[in-house]
Amino acid sequence: MFSFVWQKMKSNRWKVLSLLFGCILVVGMFASIPIYTEGILQRMLIKQLENRQTEQKIYSGYYGLAKEYRYTTDTSDSKKSRYQGTFQSIDKIRSEMAKVQADIPYKEQATDEMIQLENLFIEVPTSVEGQSEDRSVTIGSMTGIEDHLSLVAGRMYENSSQAGVFEAVVTEKAMQQKGFTVGSEIEIKTDLYGKEPSDVFKVRIVGVVSASDYKDSYWYTPLSTFDDGLIMNYSELFKETQKNWPRNLVNYSLWSTYDFRGFRFQDASSILNATNASAVRLKDIDKKITVNCTFSDIMTNYPSYQTSLQTSLQILFIPIVLMLAFYIYMVSQLMVTTDKTVISVMESRGAGKGRIVLFYLMEYSLLAAVSFILGPLLGLLMCKVLGASNGFLSFVSRTALPVQIGGAALLYAAAAMVFFVLVTLIPVFLFARKGIVETKRTVSRKSKSPVWQRYFFDIILLGISGYALYLIRSSLADETSFVSKNNMLLFLASTLFIMGAGMLFLRIYPLLVKIVYRIGRKKWSPVLYTSFLQVSRTDGREQFLMLFIVLALSVGIFNANAARTINQNKEDEVSQSIGADLVVQETWLKYTEDGSVASSSNPTLSSSTSQATHYNEPSLDRFSSMDGVEHVARVLSVKNNNKLTSASSRAAGISVMGIDPAEFGQVAWSRSDALPAPINSYLNAMTENPGFVVISKKLSDSLKVNPGDSLTFSVDSGEELQVTVLGVVDYWPGLSSTYITEEGVLVYNCFMVMDLDYYLSNNPMIPYEVWIKKTDGTLDQDIYNQIEKKSIVVDSITSKAQSIAAVKNDPQLQGLNGALSLGFIVSMLICAVGFLIYWIVSIQGRVLQFGIYRAMGMKKRSILGIIGAEQVMISGVAIGAGILIGNIASTLYVPLFKILNNTAGTSLPYRIVSQLSDYLKIYVILGIILILCFIILSRLMLSIRIDQAVKLGEE
Repeated sequence: MFSFVWQKMKSNRWKVLSLLFGCILVVGMFASIPIYTEGILQRMLIKQLENRQTEQKIYSGYYGLAKEYRYTTDTSDSKKSRYQGTFQSIDKIRSEMAKVQADIPYKEQATDEMIQLENLFIEVPTSVEGQSEDRSVTIGSMTGIEDHLSLVAGRMYENSSQAGVFEAVVTEKAMQQKGFTVGSEIEIKTDLYGKEPSDVFKVRIVGVVSASDYKDSYWYTPLSTFDDGLIMNYSELFKETQKNWPRNLVNYSLWSTYDFRGFRFQDASSILNATNASAVRLKDIDKKITVNCTFSDIMTNYPSYQTSLQTSLQILFIPIVLMLAFYIYMVSQLMVTTDKTVISVMESRGAGKGRIVLFYLMEYSLLAAVSFILGPLLGLLMCKVLGASNGFLSFVSRTALPVQIGGAALLYAAAAMVFFVLVTLIPVFLFARKGIVETKRTVSRKSKSPVWQRYFFDIILLGISGYALYLIRSSLADETSFVSKNNMLLFLASTLFIMGAGMLFLRIYPLLVKIVYRIGRKKWSPVLYTSFLQVSRTDGREQFLMLFIVLALSVGIFNANAARTINQNKEDEVSQSIGADLVVQETWLKYTEDGSVASSSNPTLSSSTSQATHYNEPSLDRFSSMDGVEHVARVLSVKNNNKLTSASSRAAGISVMGIDPAEFGQVAWSRSDALPAPINSYLNAMTENPGFVVISKKLSDSLKVNPGDSLTFSVDSGEELQVTVLGVVDYWPGLSSTYITEEGVLVYNCFMVMDLDYYLSNNPMIPYEVWIKKTDGTLDQDIYNQIEKKSIVVDSITSKAQSIAAVKNDPQLQGLNGALSLGFIVSMLICAVGFLIYWIVSIQGRVLQFGIYRAMGMKKRSILGIIGAEQVMISGVAIGAGILIGNIASTLYVPLFKILNNTAGTSLPYRIVSQLSDYLKIYVILGIILILCFIILSRLMLSIRIDQAVKLGEE
């Protein structure tokens, strides 16, 4: 049996290879879903942990427990057990840490402790002879701290050799503040446990130290913690404190350090379970024990991230998988059609349906086994495409995804193998029921309509997609609620529409052919007449090719429009919400009336004088003179105790933006369709009349005012300003038009834009933002370096370019762009292969026919004309239908992608974007494919020895 299958595969090797190609694609597509999901989430997890470390200046791999202890001055025997409970508490903390370490699926790099004693003092002589003053000190240590310190002076402490005297080291800052000297011996005292001070122990200072590396992950507790006192050997300090009752022990910390770069997002659930279980136990042990985990909160959403991303990719790949199913079915049908005589003979001779199916099952299982090996490797390559995607058919150089073939990928690949085998066996089941007699009879009979036509699948699919369209539009129309980002229904609806429309086109296509044929049947040349007859009399196989082309082109056009729309709207959203290339909030100094700087570090200021402060406006020239800065503008954004009053209504606490109109127009970014009129028309009017203001539609409705109405504006019940409404808008650069409440309700923002100098005429100067427009080619870092060089202290800098890059690095958007691009590439590839297969089979099956035409005197050029005309009638018409259906699907469903962009702070209306460059990419790729295919077919046609075909027919 195996020998028979192998010989059969060798005789149809090119069809087998075509089927193997489709199977590898299917397995690769399936396997890429978990591979990409795991790769992108893994990269995102590590990136988030690294960003936290950079922004918060703390290592992202800590799990720490800590407790602060406080004691009364009562040292009676009844209270001593309470003091001893300090160390019982420490034992419980150590036991709890051991449980957490056992539950976390990673081995800790290190586990360290820290203790610190306070309420201690030393006596320091004063300038008055015979008198001294008390100076507070702390004593503390950390396990293994000596291995992470560098000596500045002296030596490191050693174990005590004299009872009651211990060696210690100090930091440089402690040495300066406390007046310590190397070699001095000091008496540590406390008055916490009695009316008179009591001696604790003596400490000999033997060295001055600093941290060997302040960025070392060891420094969970920074060395600056010990700047108020002394550092001793940890074990000696702990034993002494425990032995002689708690010696003013105030702080105890225990922490584990993990290599967070080795974390895997798949372990998020295990880590969260471990930390949550620990939190529950700690409530029972001691509610005063605090937990500090620098990674668990980031991992909280990763289980849902994985589910959401996998679901999105599955939905995005549905059109591609369907096209692959059509491709596989088409090739399998061609193979079975070629073998139908053999099948019918085998069935007539008693082989049985089961045995025939077993032959093909063995053949297809061999192909599936090969695909199971090669498919996941192709999936890895696909994931690199997904990870590098920056838009539709746009790829950038990014750090490679940490992808690997895991168990989930192999499981998906196995499911793809089953899918492949089932699809390929469908034609076998259909043909295996027919004997030789029935097979010969069907040759002369008119074939039945396809199943989908008989049962109106096209109408059903269009109905389902139309209902889904109605549901999503209804959700978007409800502007008072926040629409979920569930895009499953959206992508399914668009795919079902494309399939339904393609099938409907194939239903009416034969009728269109007959109408065109009848219109010119008396005028057609022999070439066209022959082509019309061939197209109208085929057995329906061309419908698979046509549906194939329609799906590929429609999906390609829809993907292009969807990707361009989603990406462009997200970029516009970021640009409008930020407002300029760079937004800098400088740190302004606050001054008192006498000209001194008011700050918390100035102890000479009383509470009364610190309230009477003002700001001095820094020079804007420092920014405008920077290289790479084209324009700068002052922009004040406040939302304080302000009040806006009309004749009959009042609004308070509105968002106010103060601008210099001329400069604002030079730096601000605004989309052309965001405002009722060009933004410069508003700015020009505000320049001519500073009292003009632009208000939001929500504020206009609330105050019941229109352009031209006068309003009264005041801040903190101060002097009033008269303003006139210049325009009513929904959007403005740098202002959020909506926000989402805690209840999930979408609320429109109330804002007002006014002249900054007019605002400052009755209000004090307060810190404003500096908006910067860069010259072309200038990098953000160039501006940052100049800000640092000029010693400009800033609270924050917001970059439009970096914010857009952050949005494009979002795993959902990367997956969307990659899947849409990959889907188009795969669809075009299988479209080309399917196109070639159909026409090669068609030509090879008509060799005798072409021989007769040649014998009748028809030239080779005319025969090529027949092939070309048939391609126009089949492939060309399908291409036109695909373009039409793709554009209709884009018109209907791409606007619904607003559901993916409906977020808090929406700054712009959703705009459908399509670019000629995307269509050109599609047409160029498709044109190249068709030309190459036609060249291959022409060479094949010209290589056929038609005279031999005629002799074969005579025989």
